[in-house]
Parts: sequence; C-alpha cells; structure tokens
Amino acid sequence: MWAHYAESHKGLVIGIPSENEQFFNGLTARSTCLGMAIRVTYDNKSQELKEDFSNAPELLCSKHKDWEYEAEWRIVGELNVATPIMECDQSKLALPLRAQDVCEVLFGVATEPRLRDDVFEWLKSKPSQILVNVGTIWIDPDTHELKIP
Repeated sequence: MWAHYAESHKGLVIGIPSENEQFFNGLTARSTCLGMAIRVTYDNKSQELKEDFSNAPELLCSKHKDWEYEAEWRIVGELNVATPIMECDQSKLALPLRAQDVCEVLFGVATEPRLRDDVFEWLKSKPSQILVNVGTIWIDPDTHELKIP
C-alpha cells in the first residue's frame, strides 16, 4: 500500500487503537477514536449503489479481489467533524486526531526529514505515560521487500 497511498513512500502510517470487534450488515468493524473501522471485503463482482443507499456501507468497504493483499480497513465517520483544507489546489478533509490517540507511527522509506520533525513535535503533546511505537519502513537490499520494524 506504500506505493499507492503514501506518495511513493514519502508519507507515513499512523496507528490508532481499536476495540470491540463487532459485526453489522455482514461487515466486520471495530470502534476507534475516529469512527468505525470496517474491514474491507474483496470479491470479483461489481455492484451499483441502491436508490435508498441501503448498500452504501458494503460498497464503501469493498474492492476487487486483486487488491486483497492489502488487508485494508477503512474508517467510516461523520464528515462534519473534519476540517476542510486546501493542498495543491485540491480541497481535502482532515480528521481530528489527538496525539494521545496514536499508538504507532511508521515512516515511509522516503519520508522528508521536515515531516518527521513535525510529527515528533506533535507527538510531544502526548501524555508521557502513553507509549508510541515509532519506526521506519526499510527495503531489504537482497530481496527488495519492504520490511516493517
């Protein structure tokens, strides 16, 4: 997923704790500080959104079987808690995430030092009794596989 979603390894992954695995509408979900994290399902069939939106959660959390290796979870929540931001002439939404809600940070192989510094500065606001695992993804020089610390 690093090449697809983290700007070719320049980004980072922020881990947040989840609890209480539950099932609804045939989907597996966990509660998080940002909303419900729903396990993505993978299949080869295509579906259309029903007029009454009753199958929206299923569509939002499904992908073609070719992407199954990602083992992705998606957070579904209310957009009214997000802050609109402009980046490179594109409108995006930023979800509110407090440093104390973070349990892990993984930097990509090509993460810029300034971004690392900004994240470490942000994490300083976290209560000292709460630990965060921090690491950097690296590429094995022999196999060229991504390695997670």
